[in-house]
Amino acid sequence: MSEFVTSDGVKLHYELRGQGRPLLVCQGGPNATYRHLPEHLLEIESDFRLVYSDYRGSGASASAPVETYTVERLADDLDELCIHLGLDRVDVLAHSMGGFVALNLALRHPSRCRSLALLAATPVGRIWKLAPVTALALGPLRIAKLLVRTLIYFGWWWWLRDSPERTKARYAMIMSMQEPRRRAQGLYREEAQGFVLNDNAPVLERATYHTDLTSSLREIRCPALVLYGTRDAVFVAGALFLAWGLPNARVAPLRGLSHLPYLEDRPQTIGAIRAFLSEAC
Repeated sequence: MSEFVTSDGVKLHYELRGQGRPLLVCQGGPNATYRHLPEHLLEIESDFRLVYSDYRGSGASASAPVETYTVERLADDLDELCIHLGLDRVDVLAHSMGGFVALNLALRHPSRCRSLALLAATPVGRIWKLAPVTALALGPLRIAKLLVRTLIYFGWWWWLRDSPERTKARYAMIMSMQEPRRRAQGLYREEAQGFVLNDNAPVLERATYHTDLTSSLREIRCPALVLYGTRDAVFVAGALFLAWGLPNARVAPLRGLSHLPYLEDRPQTIGAIRAFLSEAC
């Protein structure tokens, strides 16, 4: 585990694992760190040198001025980390909110990215744009569950001060759109225990709902894997936008899986990622 200082003076924590071609990992969030990922990506370490880091304001990295909590700045931080490590070109593996960071890295620093593996990612967070396909992916029963949990959250939790309990209630509402099959729900609950109240979380969460990179996707020329669970409603919609916009996209739906497919079916998920990275030379 190591640290480096960005060009604007923020100390960031990073960790290198494995050997081989460099693979930059962009974790989801914002109420998360990278800590849960290495155990799920062990199989990749034999062929790739994985570069993990906590975003500014997350985990072991230092807090920063609030105005710098943007996905663009997070992407620039990762570019500076690559320079610090002497990495010319890297493959990028991104999950969930990390997709916004990875896409911005490819747009702002195109020579840095050899390939993008986008797992449960979207180029747009605007609700009105995602809503039609999301509703179709949800179906009537899950829409009803979402409405009930939304009423509970806004009726009880919304006006209270931020706390771990309030965060979990918000994620219960969101889980209605990411609902895994019953056999995987226990795994999701265990993963949720790792949620943390990162300093950057409120700002980044608001920012993602206003992000829309769809008009810029054509500028990303590197090979891209769009990997998503078919029960992960919002990211079913996001995958469509990625497939339409990225010129060199390969789309791979994971049938019956949800937002954390590496928990639900690790062999299938890691196998798809490894196959794509092996071909993206």
